[in-house]
Amino acid sequence: MKVLTFSRTFPKHHARASEPTYFVQRIKQSIFGKSDKNEIWHPKHHTIRAGHRWKVGDKASLRVWEKDGGRFAKGNKQIEFAEVEIKKVWDFELEKLNKYSILCLSIQDYHYPITSHPIHSGLIKKIAQNDGLELADFISWFHLGRYIIPSFAGQIICWADEVNYD
Repeated sequence: MKVLTFSRTFPKHHARASEPTYFVQRIKQSIFGKSDKNEIWHPKHHTIRAGHRWKVGDKASLRVWEKDGGRFAKGNKQIEFAEVEIKKVWDFELEKLNKYSILCLSIQDYHYPITSHPIHSGLIKKIAQNDGLELADFISWFHLGRYIIPSFAGQIICWADEVNYD
């Protein structure tokens, strides 16, 4: 079984650094269909990771770090909060097209060709929401602001049957 760890707070480079992400609650909403303490969360149906090591049918242990500081905090341990089977995987890329930070998204289901969309299209908003984030938070997560990384390549790793980007 592979491990996926999730942040409890937004990272240091993010516009909302150190604020809670509520990813655990959002993932539980996705998996179990209800949220803790009657809170209404936008469910987190997938995660996006660099690399290409995931495939449909893989089992994943979803975890958070016990304390802030992640693996670098002395004596810190991971806490598993769910186990899932990966239902869908898409190759995913974001790239800067020019000096004005015009961005392009490429997403590929292994059965369909790559499609490209401007960053503010409905598709990127849908991906951000299914990732448990508002569009502005999604863009900031990937450093997609003024000092954008040249590109990001990885996978969307999805445990929810209802998500589809075909």
